[in-house]
Amino acid sequence: MFFVTFELKLLYMMALCVSKSKISLCYAFLLGIFFFMSGFSATAGSPPSVTKQSNLFGLTSTGYARVGFNNCDTLYIDSSKGYDQGQGISTFDHIHNRYFWYSDSGTYSLIRIFNVSTRKFSKSIDITGKSIYDIQYDDSNNTLYCIDASDTALVAVNLDSMTYDTICHLGYRTGFSQGMSFFDQVHGRYFDMVDLGTGNYRSCIMCANVHTGKVTFSKTTLSGEFEYCNANGKLYGFNGSWSGNYLCYDLVTDTYTVVKTPLNFGFAQGMSTFDEDNSLFVFVGSKSGNGDSLYYLDTSGNVGVCGAIHKDFEDPEWFSAPDTAHHHSSTYTVKGTIKTCAGGALKRQWVYLLVYNAADSILSASDSVETDSTGHYEFHTTDSTAYIGASPDSADYPNDLGTYYDSSVTIQSATLIHTVNNTSYNFSTICGTNNSGGGFIGGKVTVCYCKKAGKGQPVAGLRVLLADNNGNVVKATLTDKSGSFGFPSLTKGNYKIWVDYKGIDNSKAPLISLASNQTMKTNLNFQLYPTYLQLDSTVTSIENVANSFGFHIYPNPFSKLATIDYTITEASTVSLKVYNFIGKEIDCQNREIPQNAFQSAGTYTYTLDAGKSNLASGIYMLKLTVDGVVTSQKVVMLK
Repeated sequence: MFFVTFELKLLYMMALCVSKSKISLCYAFLLGIFFFMSGFSATAGSPPSVTKQSNLFGLTSTGYARVGFNNCDTLYIDSSKGYDQGQGISTFDHIHNRYFWYSDSGTYSLIRIFNVSTRKFSKSIDITGKSIYDIQYDDSNNTLYCIDASDTALVAVNLDSMTYDTICHLGYRTGFSQGMSFFDQVHGRYFDMVDLGTGNYRSCIMCANVHTGKVTFSKTTLSGEFEYCNANGKLYGFNGSWSGNYLCYDLVTDTYTVVKTPLNFGFAQGMSTFDEDNSLFVFVGSKSGNGDSLYYLDTSGNVGVCGAIHKDFEDPEWFSAPDTAHHHSSTYTVKGTIKTCAGGALKRQWVYLLVYNAADSILSASDSVETDSTGHYEFHTTDSTAYIGASPDSADYPNDLGTYYDSSVTIQSATLIHTVNNTSYNFSTICGTNNSGGGFIGGKVTVCYCKKAGKGQPVAGLRVLLADNNGNVVKATLTDKSGSFGFPSLTKGNYKIWVDYKGIDNSKAPLISLASNQTMKTNLNFQLYPTYLQLDSTVTSIENVANSFGFHIYPNPFSKLATIDYTITEASTVSLKVYNFIGKEIDCQNREIPQNAFQSAGTYTYTLDAGKSNLASGIYMLKLTVDGVVTSQKVVMLK
């Protein structure tokens, strides 16, 4: 299930979810590629027999190069933009036709995203300070897998919820070979060339199953450039260096065979890919001082070349989708001006052109642009119908909610435009409400499709809106990876919980009442059905929590300091811990707080300092454990 929202964070995600059509991986393998070979003589036998059409996409020092194999030296270079290259750290999304690569400017580290079909950029993923390398895209779940070098761990970056999760710690300590990773889409296996930091130092292939977290290492010593072949489940590449042997490595038997003896190519680390349509190992290399070229080897070791390429061509990735930017019959202009809810121009903010696929209920961004200083935006698209959405940055526009054309806060009531009309689509954002009460409403959303698979699973990245009794939206937020959300600073009154998802009837929205400005409704459980959101009958309020230890936190919510006290009637072993809303323990920076400490009977008081603990605004769980008996309290921190 995919959910489209318009708060800043999720629109950021939607820019990463560019999709004009959904192509299954199996179907992608059946798409065509055609190589025309001429004027090439190789020592490794006849050129490979290549009959299907495909493309390679890569970077140059001046832009982005698309190498087509309709004829051997077709080359497209977009010289209007130049970005630092990623030293082999790149990957391709075959579902949405997106090219990802690692970019380090010296000040910022980013994962850049470029849609090959539309030749448009999506918002980059900022990974500054995260030491993330060797990215690989998983077509099945819109996730990037990568190495966290600071923690020698495999990390998943979910592009729908923009959450970072550690899959597993890899167990090697010496290092990995930058850019030498590859991915098995069928079985969900991430591979990388690593150096084991053990007493018996050696280089080998690491395999991590992204579903189970199990990590294995090849017993065979290997060091070089390899790619995974989905057709037979084997690896192909060079051992040692480009001048080494061309090998076929069997993952089942942990053995390899030499396909061809040394071919003496120049070395280019990380600059390879695998053409699944033709079972070709493709790489950037040089031979006999003739300069860089695109070479390829089939599974029998026959070698071919695709003529001379741009001298700076790097980070090639194979893709089977056609370059639709050159083959559309009609292009339409969608433009307009967006104003803030206060009436001024919405300046330098992201706007998205959205396409809805009713077959799989996916609403995704086919293009994104930034408004200029007057609030103007403009798209050029081949989609005949679309939605438009604006995403004000809360730092720039704290009162403006993410808004669809024509001034709607949910996709259910948004206006579908017909791009063939070439009309200007002007609209204004909608204002939220900054309440000053102490009330709170929060809970968790899970999927309930009854007899279908997925019942009870948390819904991450869903835009949840809080509306008052008159249907005015007060606030909006996103569920986290556990499906949880919260609305702080509420005054007494009746509220409804809306969701921003096509097909959901918000007229049936659950009603939540706050009896006072301090009422806190937490742990509410919501189930998302195909056409409505339902609230479970059990409601928990902090005001009514049974508390046998006199466990109190005040004030709640708090902004700087919170006082915690409890009473134990006999000597006990006590622990007091603080967790954020996704279950991660927080270091309170207060060494007096007990951690498995033996305490005499009495009343104890401690201070939770938001500044020292580096707490962000949000919901936290305080867990008091007394001789194994656990009592929990939620506390809300507001800056």
